[in-house]
Amino acid sequence: VSWGDVEAHARGSRSGLVCLTAGVRDLGAERLAHLADLFGKDNVFLELERHHVRDEERENERRLALARKTRFPVVATGDVRYASPARARLCDVLTCIKEHVPLDRAGTRLFKNAERHLRGAEEVSRLFADLPAAVEHTELVAERFNPRQFLADFRADPDKYLRGSPEGMPV
Repeated sequence: VSWGDVEAHARGSRSGLVCLTAGVRDLGAERLAHLADLFGKDNVFLELERHHVRDEERENERRLALARKTRFPVVATGDVRYASPARARLCDVLTCIKEHVPLDRAGTRLFKNAERHLRGAEEVSRLFADLPAAVEHTELVAERFNPRQFLADFRADPDKYLRGSPEGMPV
């Protein structure tokens, strides 16, 4: 996704869209200021993730320091790729298809473990027990999100994607 695409979508969205920063390269004060211009300062959150992989806490500490310096809130997220740990293998297969490599040669293209699954509120609270504000912000983001409007912003038929899903959330 290009910055032009992000800018065009951010300015026209009514879905309660927020900007989560996990995939943003070169994240620093200047990049955060740019994101705040696009999304509004109240809609930009620095993501913290815990997947039990090496160096992840070092990145979380860097983001926490940046949050303190810039006064942007942090949010506890999981970079969710599948509903349950049992689906991690399917994610690996889909990654291999996307990357045009056999599973036995995918190496570092695959995630290191099966920790990118949906988690309930209690599990997130335990995982981020030392950062209660991040958990509170996660709840705030979830409450503000409107999946029906989000899909409409992308000219997708909400009824097609939300039919039969619990509480109107995509399955």
